[in-house]
Amino acid sequence: MKTMARLVMLLVVVTICLPVRGDILIYNKTVTWEGVDLGEEDDVYRETDRGFLILEVTYEGDEITSVDNAIQIIYGGRGQDKWIDEWTHNLDIQRFQDGNIIGYGLVEYDSDDGYFYALSISGRAKEQNIGNADPNEVPQSLVGTAIEHDTGNYSERGTYNLRLNNPATRTANEESMDFEQAYDMVIEHLNARGYPSIT
Repeated sequence: MKTMARLVMLLVVVTICLPVRGDILIYNKTVTWEGVDLGEEDDVYRETDRGFLILEVTYEGDEITSVDNAIQIIYGGRGQDKWIDEWTHNLDIQRFQDGNIIGYGLVEYDSDDGYFYALSISGRAKEQNIGNADPNEVPQSLVGTAIEHDTGNYSERGTYNLRLNNPATRTANEESMDFEQAYDMVIEHLNARGYPSIT
């Protein structure tokens, strides 16, 4: 009985002592949208967005337990017509494990009068140093689907493909950037390529 009590106390101490910290993950993003313009023409369209997804996550030990901030930056156009756009996300994260396979899923849901949006993406993770002192579980790529419907305007389905941008992620964490600083780094990268700042 005493041995069991000591074991329980040890487990409690170990759990309490797990280091908790925030880190930045930056992904290259491609989304292919297929949809219908619900105006008078009911035009069918297909388009591709390219950009970045920036996540600020909380680690407990080496496991991600929450996404604290998330923003998607997309860009496009050529010459004088280059543009940038962005929108924030409110993502929930779930860790899953099957034997030696570890992965994470990200989900988001939003609905309002006549509007519906749902996102579900997931991918395998591996232990990796992302610019801090310790190896962490890091999703290397995330794939999945988004559905968006706005009554009377459009209805579309997007196929998401995200891949970890290792150099940008390492730079953000090696330099102890917060979320806003990581965002600024990505915007400066796009500005250097001739894309305007977001106004």
